Amino acid sequence: EPIALFKGHDGEVTGAELAPDGKLAVTCGIDGTARLWETETGKPLAVLERGENPVLSASFSPDGKLILTVPQEGSPKLWAVADYGLVAELVGHEGEVLWGAFSPDSRNVATASADETARIWDAGTGRLLVTMEGHSNDVYSVVFDPTGTQVLTGGWDGTAKLWDVSTGKLRASFAQNTVPVKVARFSADGRQIVTARLDGAAVWDLGNSQMLSSYSGHSAGLTSVEFSMGGKQVLTTSRDGTVKLWDALSGQELATVRDGEAVVFAAEVSPDGRDVATAGADGSVQVWDLSTAIPFITLGDHEDDIQATAFNADGTRVATASWDKTVKIWDVASGSLLATLRGHKEAPRFAAFSPTGARLVTAGWDGTARVWDAGTGEMLLTLERPGRRVQSATFDSAGLRVLMVASKEAGGDQLLSASFSPDGRLLSTFGETWEALVWDASTGRLLISMESDSAVVRDRLAATRAPGAVWDVESGALLALLDADETLVFAVFSHDSRWLFTATTDGTAQIWKVQEDYGSITLEVDGNAITSGTFSPDSRLAASPGSDGTARVWDTATGRLLASLAHSDEVVWVDFSSDGRRIATASWDGTAKVWDLRNGQLLAKFQGQSGEVYRVKFSPDAKRLVTTGPSKTCRLWDVHLENRDPSEISRLVQCYAKWHIAAGRLLPVTVLPRICQQGLR
Repeated sequence: EPIALFKGHDGEVTGAELAPDGKLAVTCGIDGTARLWETETGKPLAVLERGENPVLSASFSPDGKLILTVPQEGSPKLWAVADYGLVAELVGHEGEVLWGAFSPDSRNVATASADETARIWDAGTGRLLVTMEGHSNDVYSVVFDPTGTQVLTGGWDGTAKLWDVSTGKLRASFAQNTVPVKVARFSADGRQIVTARLDGAAVWDLGNSQMLSSYSGHSAGLTSVEFSMGGKQVLTTSRDGTVKLWDALSGQELATVRDGEAVVFAAEVSPDGRDVATAGADGSVQVWDLSTAIPFITLGDHEDDIQATAFNADGTRVATASWDKTVKIWDVASGSLLATLRGHKEAPRFAAFSPTGARLVTAGWDGTARVWDAGTGEMLLTLERPGRRVQSATFDSAGLRVLMVASKEAGGDQLLSASFSPDGRLLSTFGETWEALVWDASTGRLLISMESDSAVVRDRLAATRAPGAVWDVESGALLALLDADETLVFAVFSHDSRWLFTATTDGTAQIWKVQEDYGSITLEVDGNAITSGTFSPDSRLAASPGSDGTARVWDTATGRLLASLAHSDEVVWVDFSSDGRRIATASWDGTAKVWDLRNGQLLAKFQGQSGEVYRVKFSPDAKRLVTTGPSKTCRLWDVHLENRDPSEISRLVQCYAKWHIAAGRLLPVTVLPRICQQGLR
């Protein structure tokens, strides 16, 4: 529930702001009034402005003693908070005043006007101190720097200008093109500025007046721009309904925080940089967790798209395999490149660390699996199967053997799927032309070979026309045939090796009871195509993506559907966290999402991968995610969910949404946590 409701305006409220101490609030509206309220109770204290024209903004001075009101027509006014009396009327502009701002020490006021000037006034007397002339069109915004000695203006002539407060002299001018500059802001240290034009934004160095970076990516005009994270990032809002985060120096888009249909008028970042509140034309105020919106690290340096990723056991290293025929090993904490592995003649499609993390095995369509020293990048072994495509290769649970599956490159039905059980004892295969091999991981000696071309295997499969089989890896013996109506497209063992999850080309998904009678449970998937699946770490849950934009979670033993997790486009990958409490989903809608398995609630949304998200995977400690898509980079994200209980987020949103903002300024974020605590008591 709202902490307080402020009722009294006749029509749309165009602005609202809290006093620095949070005890008072001022609002303004199209009814031509500005009103002062008691925050705790919502009690009206005074009507400061009564006019026929809308009041565009109303703001407190930093010391909380004065209020500045800016009407659409007429002169701005200064009001005393103590007795609600008029202190001064700022008379002198020959056109509409579009913006007003206090200096940091509350002694001066700056105004921007359609008369092509900005002016500095004495806040105590209303006396005009300086007139700044130089723009050739409306001056739309004005703001003081952190020291109060300079002001920055933005104009419809396409320029932002820096002025000396004491003399009114122009110090610097910033222009990228002739597109109007709607707003300009200083960084917290006053060394940089950011300007928002209708077609994009730019960051400038005040020392040499050079542009450092520019941003364009919104499909409609910008409505606001702010620095965040101490000037390291820039936040932009737009009439296209999106809020985007950018790297301030490189100009790289980090994330789309909000992606909606309603125009976003404003956004403000919390002091700790973790949250951003956005105000939209639909009357909503939303709060977003920036710690899950910004990639922790972007891993690049590949010359082509990344196909596969793998964490080592403790999550300190991640390997990326690319179409550029290389595999790279990265330090997760710093994002630094540790080793580049070269040797595959075709793209490596699979990578896996040994249990200790000391070695890495990769598989490629060049007919080889290769074992590498994960520390030095030295190639230790090459396991060759000429004329074959190696689909996967992995170490057994002890790291003593390499388990490899390959299919023929041409001729006959290709191998569609194969997987080893986690304990390395069982193998599942589907297709007519395949081979499974077990190698000594130290010497590269071939220990066991199972081939679909062998007479025993061929005759057994042909006898039942079964599309799949389960094998004993130690002896190569056929243990069971999986009798399905259509061709199987994937199979994966549960972590305890008791269950096998399969799907067929007709959309049938089944869970098979391994080591018992190989009976199966058919899962309800509503006819959707399923191309992959996985089990939770305790094997009690099974999950799969879906072509209908839904990921599904089932009870393994009963096949009962437990949760349906929605995206706006096809879901292509799912992954459980190591503690089994969360599940991550990847979708062609360009997002990865993390869900609470206890209630199916969305915990976090990660957006910023270029185009679709192909894969998502938790680190072993479940504190980070890695996502890949159609790009030469993959992204690591800090999940930070252990301190963000859903009920906490819900309360935070309620506190932020105590105002109904249809347009104008957003409330200062600095006082909201205190007010939220009061409301919760």
